[in-house]
Amino acid sequence: MNTNLVTLGTLAVRGFIALLMFSPFPVVGAGERGVVTVFGNASDNILESGFHLISPVASVHKFTVQTQKVEADASAASSDLQTVTTNVAVNYHLEPTLVKELYKSVGSNDVFAANIVTPAIQDSVKAATASFTAEQLITPRAAVSEPI
Repeated sequence: MNTNLVTLGTLAVRGFIALLMFSPFPVVGAGERGVVTVFGNASDNILESGFHLISPVASVHKFTVQTQKVEADASAASSDLQTVTTNVAVNYHLEPTLVKELYKSVGSNDVFAANIVTPAIQDSVKAATASFTAEQLITPRAAVSEPI
């Protein structure tokens, strides 16, 4: 009878270790959302912060929905054809309900910042800088930062 209990206990421990190896218990931190994917297909289920139970074949891709800062350098020509180099910082956050679409179309937080936010900053700086002279870009900074 003792050998049956030892064997049963050993099986239980091995089963628990196997369950943990597949890690079907993701933890989504505060300020994050998780997109559940099964074999690369994003499900409609977006995980809120907390402890979750998912299928062992599923994986979770986490996205930060807290405010983040991106800095970008941009060079542009002023209206009097002076070269202007600026460093622009933009604060943004992801809409928590749209992280699934972001995952499907872009990928991750880092790819979004590098491929979407930074080029948008550079285009905006070029468009705004072209309508001011070099002197106007230096003196009324608030008037310049508004169109950017």
